[in-house]
Amino acid sequence: MASAQFSVTSGSVATSTTAKTVLAITSTATNSPEVIGFDFSTDATVTTGVFLVELVEYTTGTGTAGSTPTIQKMGSSQVAGVTTAGAAYSAEPTGPLVMATWWILAQGTFAYLLPLGREFQVPVSKMFGIRVTAPSGTPNVRANLYFEE
Repeated sequence: MASAQFSVTSGSVATSTTAKTVLAITSTATNSPEVIGFDFSTDATVTTGVFLVELVEYTTGTGTAGSTPTIQKMGSSQVAGVTTAGAAYSAEPTGPLVMATWWILAQGTFAYLLPLGREFQVPVSKMFGIRVTAPSGTPNVRANLYFEE
């Protein structure tokens, strides 16, 4: 059972009609965090169509993150986290395995908490992220991942 909960946010990330990893966490060789939820929103510069939002496990390469967001503790736990995060990937991680996908309306927001016992466990030394494909243009999105370790 995980002992502490954490959150991490992507900040504002420009997307396009090509799939882009906007936020990801990476486990260590000895740590296997569990993703318990995520949320997603857009700046509404695109007014029609749908965003493709995917939860993806990356099995081989780590890609190139444009930023390294700070992971925040949730609750009162004093446990220090060991998972790392990246956002706004300029080179996509390789070996994607899509775990879940949603169509989100262009001016919509979306939040999802995984049911208890059905969390996504990130295998050791792997990445897990949110990948977004915009319906048109280069709209900005924000994403948050919530996890336990």
